[in-house]
Amino acid sequence: MVRAHAERESASDDVRLRFDLRRTGAHAFFALASYGAMVALACSALTIGLIVFLGRRKPEATLIGPLGAIVFSLPVLRNVLPGAPPLGVWADMAIFLWAELATVISLSLFVLTWARQGPRP
Repeated sequence: MVRAHAERESASDDVRLRFDLRRTGAHAFFALASYGAMVALACSALTIGLIVFLGRRKPEATLIGPLGAIVFSLPVLRNVLPGAPPLGVWADMAIFLWAELATVISLSLFVLTWARQGPRP
C-alpha cells in the first residue's frame, strides 16, 4: 500500500512529499504460507527417509529423485518470498535452514539404506 502526503511547505517554492509504504496482508499471508510449505516438505521428506531407514518400507530408487528435488526446491521457494529478504533473517534461522537440513538428512538416510539393501545388479 502506498500513500503520499504533502508536507508543510517551506518558505521557498519547494513541494515536499512524504510516502508511506506498507505491505498488504496478502504479502504476509503468502510469506507465512511459503514457510508453512517448507515445513510440510521437510516433514514429508523426513518421514520418507526415516521409514525407509528404519525398515518399514522398501527402498525404492524412484523416491531418490523427489527427495533430491525437494533439497533444491526449498531455496527457490525461499527466494520467491515477497521482497526476497536477505539470507539470514530470523525466519531463515527458525524455519528455512532447519527444513533444508532435515531434507538433506532424509535424502542421505534414504540413499544410505538404498545402497545397503537396494536391488543388486
